[in-house]
Amino acid sequence: MTFDLLKMAFNLPILVFSASQMTFDLLILVFSASKMTFDLLKIPFDFLFSVHRALMPNIAV
Repeated sequence: MTFDLLKMAFNLPILVFSASQMTFDLLILVFSASKMTFDLLKIPFDFLFSVHRALMPNIAV
């Protein structure tokens, strides 16, 4: 019984550490996904901006 408690007490920090590491990895994944989405959303705007500049070069944007 005491040995099981000691084993549990020893495994708890390891469990907490791997959970926090997983959470950190998840946050990095979410961050890169949102950055990728932002880059993808930027493409049509860049395209429209260049078309606008090509069609109306004398209008300052």
